[in-house]
Amino acid sequence: MPEIDVEALRAHLMEPLRGRKVILAYRYLASIRPALALLDSLGCPKPMVIARGIGTGELPEPDAAIVHMMEMPTGSMTEEVRSQERLTLAPPTEVLAAVHAYDPDHIAVWWLGAIGMNVPVDGRPVYGGRRPEWAALENKTTVDEIWDEVGAPRASSEVVRVGPDLSSVTRRLDTGDGAVWAGDTRDGTNGGGDYVRWVRDPADARTALEFFSAHCDRVRVMPFLEGIPCSVHGLVLPDGVVPLRPMELVTLRSVEQSRFLFGGVSTWWDPPESDRKQMRELARKVGTLLRDRHGFHGGFGIDGVLTREGFRPTELNSRFSGGLTVISKGIPELPLEMLQVNLVAGRELGVSAADLEPLLLKSADRNRVGRAAAITEAVRPHESTTVPVTSKNGELSEAPDQGARLGEIVMGPTSAGALIQLVPDAGTLTPGMRMAPLNAAVMRFADRHWGTTFGPVQIAPDVRPGKPPP
Repeated sequence: MPEIDVEALRAHLMEPLRGRKVILAYRYLASIRPALALLDSLGCPKPMVIARGIGTGELPEPDAAIVHMMEMPTGSMTEEVRSQERLTLAPPTEVLAAVHAYDPDHIAVWWLGAIGMNVPVDGRPVYGGRRPEWAALENKTTVDEIWDEVGAPRASSEVVRVGPDLSSVTRRLDTGDGAVWAGDTRDGTNGGGDYVRWVRDPADARTALEFFSAHCDRVRVMPFLEGIPCSVHGLVLPDGVVPLRPMELVTLRSVEQSRFLFGGVSTWWDPPESDRKQMRELARKVGTLLRDRHGFHGGFGIDGVLTREGFRPTELNSRFSGGLTVISKGIPELPLEMLQVNLVAGRELGVSAADLEPLLLKSADRNRVGRAAAITEAVRPHESTTVPVTSKNGELSEAPDQGARLGEIVMGPTSAGALIQLVPDAGTLTPGMRMAPLNAAVMRFADRHWGTTFGPVQIAPDVRPGKPPP
């Protein structure tokens, strides 16, 4: 197998943006420093940033870009995702006016994040995002058809119209720990667990039915799956699929609300080797189906649970999801976001999937990444706050000095409220460990320190026999 010339491939991936005027659209201002540095290295003129908010973290230098701040609607992660989809298809008049002032000659290109729709905007080409027909694949009420077609073991399920039949189906599928209801995408993409409910008793069913009656036509019902929530991602190339390493999908259980609280993803965790192999093979099969059936190219993710019987998939994210954004930080050799740009644009990479796979897999295994994080609507900060913390008996508290610290907790604004995340110091995390216990500690700290309302949370247990080697 020939060795990849990484520098040559990296240079090739940069060509779509090299020297171009670029409009970085609908990103948080605090998230764009790496993109600005990349564009500067490519000899691009000062870019324009259409920011959907300040965000959490370090802001770019004031003169690094021409910034147009938007007033984005506040609410859930689902509302944020849907607003971005709408913005890329029909930008507001004030955005188009700002873009025209920046680029009166129509020579700029748009560079979208994962959520945007890859269609031309106001006569300018678009890079990144995904095609609208690929977004339609992200439907929890139809995804079981994909698992069945590729022969993947899965939990039993039924898709039911919203109404009284949901309760009878729930009783039939409940194997002792309740059932999980997941809503359709009638009104657009949903994410962050917003349209997922854990139904354990009639009170849960009444509350869930009230929610879904207002937002969905159909709901998928399946048994609650005990085990570690996790995911596996892949990259679909014209000649094959590159499945990446599995990741912990940090999901806490709200004791009081029968809800799942999303806390990010982490590659520090390792499943047993046999499960890793099964998950990666599933990603290869699903990616091949997406390419052959739907002309799909680029990144995707499969979420599920590592149960006592093995991995059971629950949903498909047909986009360059947050998990791929995290895993890309563990692959410093190649910017995966630019790989996505090229794949969606249909550019030849000059490298095969078979050659790319070992490079990306080895790098992601070597460079682990992940942070404990949480999103809350209970507080709405206007700027980022950083608190150094230490740990004792599993509880986080303010660190009295630098020598005692575990890392720092950063809280900052997001359109859904506040993003709170633990940035661990070097050496805090070790390969094989789960992020979920730290995530629960972050939520307890936030409740005490900032008055958030996460409340008591539970960590999913590891029920799979056969632990990975140290």
